[in-house]
Amino acid sequence: MKDSDPQVTSIPNTISQISICLKDDFKPFLPTILPALIRDADRDIDFKVRDADDLEAEPDQGDTKDGYSQLNLKVKGLEGAKQVSMNTNALEVKINAIEILKNLARNLGTSIFDHVEDIAKLCIGKLLQDKFAQTIRKQSAKCMRFLIAACAEHPEK
Repeated sequence: MKDSDPQVTSIPNTISQISICLKDDFKPFLPTILPALIRDADRDIDFKVRDADDLEAEPDQGDTKDGYSQLNLKVKGLEGAKQVSMNTNALEVKINAIEILKNLARNLGTSIFDHVEDIAKLCIGKLLQDKFAQTIRKQSAKCMRFLIAACAEHPEK
């Protein structure tokens, strides 16, 4: 599916709701679901700042693709206009993925223990320090809280 397809966010959100109902019985589905969520949370949003004057002379750079947003700026003190662009669809998918990972960690409690390390590595390595979205930093911090709680039965870890 394309990132702009509404099902990209609705399917994982439904999975999150199902986990609330099933609790521990949802555990067998985690190995299938979590890799895709982790991959989505680790997406590159392709943020770029370039000289806008150079882009006018060049052929299409590909940033007019579906899901990309561009903004041309003239900043006092800098020579020439700058173009800022990013894949906003990828950003939305990334935010949704970390929110769902947080919800799964909260809803499943200790049942998610086997996957804590993979999710925590992503949160600590990238998401807690995300440069572009405060929501990603905030949701990953909350996710870490639930991941730590998931280790309650395994204090040695």
